[in-house]
Amino acid sequence: MIEDELNGRQTQAILALLTTKTLADAAKKAGVAESTLREWLGQPAFAARLRTARGEVIDRTVTALVRVSLQAVAELERNLDPKKPPEVQVRAAKALLDRFVKVVALADLQAQVDDLRAQIASAAAGLEPAPRPTPGGVVPLPEPDGEGDTLSGE
Repeated sequence: MIEDELNGRQTQAILALLTTKTLADAAKKAGVAESTLREWLGQPAFAARLRTARGEVIDRTVTALVRVSLQAVAELERNLDPKKPPEVQVRAAKALLDRFVKVVALADLQAQVDDLRAQIASAAAGLEPAPRPTPGGVVPLPEPDGEGDTLSGE
């Protein structure tokens, strides 16, 4: 999306949409009527630029969250110190384990989504999907088709 496709008010409106709670507030902040803002939201160039801007904000937010989450984990880890009171250690351990379970669940879900995407792409291309490793990392062997594919070579 080329920035020149939007006028100055539209660019201000995108910033306002990203920084206010309501459409009315965004319109006011951008200095346009709410009906104008609604009209712009229906225009493909404006909507695409808004999506791009939101994506950039989300990317920066995720980067910041990753940075501070590493600091938070380090702080929780410090609270596991045996010199800390037992209740502090328990709360830190519980928080770490709770987060770990959630991260593992999300990673598993992402792997499933990636697998489904690969299967869809293979099906669309008319290809057989590649075998996926099991959770232990083992890739399953193909089933013998009865034509000399046995382990003994018969």
